[in-house]
This record gives sequence, structure tokens and C-alpha cells, in this order.
Amino acid sequence: MFNRILVTLDGSEYAESAIRHAKDLGSAPGATVILVSVVEPRADASAEELERSERVITEYLAEQEAALRAGGVQNVSSTVVRGEAARSIAEVARDERCDVVIMSTLGLGAERGHSIGSIALRVLSTTPCPVLMIRIDQPAPAQDSAEARWQDEGGAHVG
Repeated sequence: MFNRILVTLDGSEYAESAIRHAKDLGSAPGATVILVSVVEPRADASAEELERSERVITEYLAEQEAALRAGGVQNVSSTVVRGEAARSIAEVARDERCDVVIMSTLGLGAERGHSIGSIALRVLSTTPCPVLMIRIDQPAPAQDSAEARWQDEGGAHVG
């Protein structure tokens, strides 16, 4: 049973695909969902820029918390951390004694011979608990206008 569920969010629709699974697992009696978003400071970022980013992300996470509560998850919290994404996610999972991490992956690491994205791969390698990865498939570019319309209506490239 997964009682402490960590969900990684970066503000993208892709990352939010993990919310549905968190809602399913987090609706169980005694379950707690912890939302986490990581701010990776750039070398040229000012303290003011970092604080502004953290404020925006905190508001975003509050919206996601409210949506989960409305969906039947009783225990939800969120946190924003600064640092390198994979390392920070693993640290939060360890510190919060999570039973599972749920995250989406676009599989961008496939260019380097991996079937999952580079951050997801590092989280999988360093997190002390199981990681549920929600694979996000993006359709190949449309080959003609008919296929483009089909993709716009929810279809995907099949050949």
C-alpha cells in the first residue's frame, strides 16, 4: 500500500498527467499526497527572480492541492525546493519517507539511448522508493494537412 505519495510537478500539462494517478492512490484511507516542484536556480538569476518563481509555483501548487481535495484526496500538502531537479526530488522523497514517487516523462533521454527522460532516469536511480513513471507520448510531426487535423482532434501518428 502506498500511504505517502510524492508527485513531481513542473507546471506543464505533461507533468499534470501524474495528478490522475495521484488522485487514485491518494483517495485511499490514510494516504497523503505531497506535491513537489523544483526551482533550478540559474547562475545569472537574481534573488528577486527566484522569489518570484517560487511565489508563482506556490500558487500553482495550491491550485493543484485544491483540485485533489475536490477529487476526494483528504491529505494533501506541497513544497517548493531549490536545487537540481532529480537530486531534490530524491531528497524530498527520502525526507518525507515516501512510499512512491509519481512523475511524468517525455522520454527525451531516448536520444541518448534511454527509453525515459534524463531527469526521470536519475530520479529512478537515486530515489529510495518505487517510481511510477507516466509516459507521455508525443505524436510525430504530421506528414500532411489531413494528418495535422487528425492530430489536432486527438489522433496520433501511427506509421
